[in-house]
Amino acid sequence: MYPIAGVGISTPYGKRGSYWSCNEDSNGNGIHTGVDFACASGTDIKAPIAGQIRHRSYGSSFGNHQFAISPDPGEPFGDGEVFFAHTTNRPQNGVYVKIGDYLADVGAEGNVSGPHLHMEYHADTKGKWSCSVVDDPQPVLDWQAAPTNPTNPNGVDIGDTVYVIASSLNGRDEPSSDGDVVKARPYGDRFVVAEVRDGWAKEQTS
Repeated sequence: MYPIAGVGISTPYGKRGSYWSCNEDSNGNGIHTGVDFACASGTDIKAPIAGQIRHRSYGSSFGNHQFAISPDPGEPFGDGEVFFAHTTNRPQNGVYVKIGDYLADVGAEGNVSGPHLHMEYHADTKGKWSCSVVDDPQPVLDWQAAPTNPTNPNGVDIGDTVYVIASSLNGRDEPSSDGDVVKARPYGDRFVVAEVRDGWAKEQTS
């Protein structure tokens, strides 16, 4: 999921230029370590994945409100984190967010030429930064929540394969507050919907 509605990538991952120092070529051009989304200061940033907010401090060039979404082990992207920079604020440290939740406002803190969001994907590293930890964020941008259908209270139809995006404690399949399907089973697991009734999605069984 893209973190800013209606805003595409302004600077892609891996672009070379003299502004960046990672993996410099013979001409002294390094690579851009994430993806940038240029837009007005104050624009809402939404969570592209689910997980726990962790405050980060990876250097002043990233600004004063750096943070990451760090999923728990076993969850999608659970081996690493998604890092955000140049924002004017950040969520509370330690809180959990779902896909699509509000995170922060776009800003121009740190080493920037104008307001934008800088987002990085660290596929197998948490809590530290170096040129070796950055990866192409495309898997994060491609990630989607469970299929949605506005004609159905829980957003799915019979036969849909849906991903679990949260866990309930009562053992039932039920919709979360934002209409996504939840189930008391491991986060990131999938099931096929066999029945939809009163806002519940019932799992297909063999």
